[in-house]
Amino acid sequence: MKPVGSTAQIAAPTQAPLPAAPVNKGQLPHAQHISVSCASTPKPEKDPVELIDAIPWILASLGIIISLGWNFFNYRRTTSIQRDIRQQQIRLEEFRRLRTRIDDALAALLQRKKDLAMAAAPGLTLAKLKSATLEIERAITTDYVELQDRLASADESAYATNADWVELIEPSWETYADQIFEFREQTKAPEARQRVDLAIGALGEIGRVLNRRLDQEIGIYANLKPKKNTKPPA
Repeated sequence: MKPVGSTAQIAAPTQAPLPAAPVNKGQLPHAQHISVSCASTPKPEKDPVELIDAIPWILASLGIIISLGWNFFNYRRTTSIQRDIRQQQIRLEEFRRLRTRIDDALAALLQRKKDLAMAAAPGLTLAKLKSATLEIERAITTDYVELQDRLASADESAYATNADWVELIEPSWETYADQIFEFREQTKAPEARQRVDLAIGALGEIGRVLNRRLDQEIGIYANLKPKKNTKPPA
């Protein structure tokens, strides 16, 4: 028996090692699998301060995109307007060329109208009246055929908006021809002179109708409205 107060050393019991599992010849020992649980890493949240700082850059980018789009739209629109203006100018110049030819032929016909009026002055006998107007009537027919030919060119032209230029003056010309025929059939000077006056009026109507149409055509190219209650000089 040991004395009291002395430190007693008690040996811990040792555990006997486990017997090894039997291993067959030609077979490797099995490896032990260890499963490790990996949790997903949480995504870092964006700082609100960074988003606020990006707003000016976003707005600037949008401004550039809008500006480029607006400039492209203006370019296309301006190009289209310039093309339309060039085409309108070409059409106007071509129509002016047609009008010059029509104006010249019409001026010649209206001058014959004045000659006819002077030849049918009061005081002439029926024989002298018919003799004085005969050559003028032939010249009027020649000038009308020339005018008709130039109006036919306007009918065929792509630069005149209407295609009835010849038809436009035919009713007045038929009135003139009818009155001249009646004039030649008259046996008294007053009635004959009256027929000449009606024929002169028909020639004047040709001038009014054509001048009105020519002004309308120019107004279309110039975007002008025709004046009301006005008549071109015959």
